[in-house]
Order: sequence, then structure tokens, then C-alpha cells
Amino acid sequence: MWSAERIGTSAAWDRFGSKPHPSFEDLVCAVENAVVHTRDSAAQAANKGQLLAYWTVGKMIVVYEQDGSDRAKYGDRTLVKLAKRLTVTLGRGFSRTNLYYMRQFYLTHQIFQTVSGKLFWSHYCELLNVDDDAKRGFYEHETANAGWSVRELRRQMDSMLFERVINAKDSVDAESIKALACEGIAYQRPVDAMKSPVVLEFLDIPDVSAPYEGELQKALLAQIEKFMLELGRGFMFVGSNVRIPVGSDKDYADMVFYCKPLRAYVIIELKTTKFMACAVGQINEYLNYYVTEVNDEYDNPPIGIILCTDKNNVRAEYALGGLNNAIFASTYTLRLPNEEQLIEQVRKTIEANEPKILPVETTIPN
Repeated sequence: MWSAERIGTSAAWDRFGSKPHPSFEDLVCAVENAVVHTRDSAAQAANKGQLLAYWTVGKMIVVYEQDGSDRAKYGDRTLVKLAKRLTVTLGRGFSRTNLYYMRQFYLTHQIFQTVSGKLFWSHYCELLNVDDDAKRGFYEHETANAGWSVRELRRQMDSMLFERVINAKDSVDAESIKALACEGIAYQRPVDAMKSPVVLEFLDIPDVSAPYEGELQKALLAQIEKFMLELGRGFMFVGSNVRIPVGSDKDYADMVFYCKPLRAYVIIELKTTKFMACAVGQINEYLNYYVTEVNDEYDNPPIGIILCTDKNNVRAEYALGGLNNAIFASTYTLRLPNEEQLIEQVRKTIEANEPKILPVETTIPN
């Protein structure tokens, strides 16, 4: 008879083995859980094995290109020749393009322990198209942290999430960019949940006319999973048009979420116009209500986000300054952002936070 050690100390066996007289339903449930656990473990092991094999192939190619005795004979055609030979002997998966990716895979991860087993080879093929090391590191960690599919990763890269996260921060320096590259979004402060702009291209709203607030809300509810992907990791939908019963008035918050990493409710107010200071008082009231009536003892203070089409940064600074609650104003766009414009905004943000070097006096004042 097989012992518990031989079949593994999985949760399925622990639950089943702890019952002195298990029922047939207990048996079915335990078998299903054990098989699913084994399949998942086997899939993870197979994925890690594939990544290790491709990493090793990449390392071999690099070593050959540097020290191969007959490397001059093949020159730039090394990958072409190798692809033809390996396709004959090993079958599909060893095209010149794939071999090139394996080579780049090793060059960007020369220590295999830096490779994430949560990502598949198809993820890395997308990431290897990113030349910037910091940007590629950010997307790699966010994919592992959030469990993005390849399609979701591609969408986040197309929407320039890295640049939008930087653009939303009040202060940016080399260390904060390095932190994004090394761990992704840390979610330590409310501002870590912000992006500028918020990209809603998935709504497919035509350019003919701007939507009304009700239409925008309805469109977001119809695509709520994509909206939560855009909001960030760990966002859970609580409700729309959530009543805020303050006195005899009937106020309703447009959309309410819960951000698990921050352990905080997030109230979003939708404005299909430019930022107006009057919106701050409204959402501040909602946040005060949540602090008093909704928050549990383990919840952090709620966060308010005003989504608008445009904002004057100076007006927003005055309107949002001096508040006890964390309230942010962010613009949204119904199209993917303009790459050149967003990169220029990020550059200005970084430059504005660089330490200023005072000019050296060239003359001695009298």
C-alpha cells in the first residue's frame, strides 16, 4: 500500500486522509483535486524545462559566435544554417527567428535564476522585442505579478503602461525607475494605482461624438474585465451607481472597486468634460462616508479618482491640495496614446525632478 509520502502531501490527500470514513463524494473531490494539482505541477515543470532548454541553446549560440573554430565560415548565416539542420532533426520550433530569440533570451538573462517560471516562451518572445532594459524588466515583472496572458501583455505594451505609470507620479528619479524595472508596480501608496492617461481604447467608441457620462459608464460595465485590467493588478469590482446615503439626499458613486494590494476601496467618478473643482467636493464626501460607515478595521483609507477628458495641472493642484483623503484627477483617452507625445511628457517629468546644478561662479564678487 502506498504511503502518504509516496503519493505526496498535497492538500487533496491531507483533506481526504483526515476523514475516518470518507464518502463517495469525498473520494471524487479528492481525486479531482489531486489530478488537477499534478497536471498543474507537470505543466509548470514542462514550462521551466522548455525555458531552460531555450536559454541553453541561446548560450551555446553566443559561445560559438565568440569562440567557434569555424565561425568565420558561416558568419552572419550561422542562424540560417543552424535552423535548417535543427528543423530536419528536431522538427518545428527552431526557425531562424526562434533561434534569434533564444540568443537574445540568453543575452538579456545571463543568469538563468533571473528567468520567471510564471512566464511562457511566448511571453518572452514579446518581451525580447523591447530594447530598453528598464521597460522590458517592468513588463516582465508585471506579467508575472498579474498573470497576464500574451494578449494582455501585448495590449499593455501597446498602451505604453510603463510610460503612463511614470507620467502619473508626482516625482520620478533614477531610483524609482529602477524599482519599476526590478519589481513592477509595488502598490505601497495610493498614487501607485494611478496612470496618466487611462486608456479606454477597448470600448470601441466612435469618434463621431463624445459620449455622455451614462453612456461611458454603460460601456465600461459591458467591458468590466478589460477595465479592471487597465486599472491594475488586484482590482475587484464592487458596484456601479452605489448609493451614498448621507442625510435625506440620494447620491450615487459612479463606480466602486476594491484594490486588494492597497487594501482600499477605490471610488471612481466619470466626467466627460474637463476637470472641474466642484467634482472634488462631491467625491471627498463619498470618501468620508466610506471611512466612517463602510471601512473595516483592516481597510486602509479609500481612494478617489476623477476621470476626465482634460485637466489643468495648476487648477488640479489647488483643488486637490490640503485634503485628508487621497483624491486624484486623471485624464482618459478612447484611443491608444500618441507614442511621441507621451515619451516627451515622461522626459519632461523626469527632467523636472532631476537635481538642479547651480552654475559655478567664474568671477569673485567684490
